[in-house]
Amino acid sequence: MIATNWKLILLISLFSISMAACQTQIVRPTKPTLQVIPQADGGICLNRENTAKLGAYILELEKQ
Repeated sequence: MIATNWKLILLISLFSISMAACQTQIVRPTKPTLQVIPQADGGICLNRENTAKLGAYILELEKQ
């Protein structure tokens, strides 16, 4: 009987842990608001501040 109780407690614990793991969500960095000037050839032009924001955002995404 003690072995049965031990197995039941273990089963409930493992189920609880797996359900808690399913509830966790990945926190993504906030997308920066950039002022983009479109170019005639299909490219874009960014100023220094926007380039730094975009670079920091990309590095945060790569960390995950």
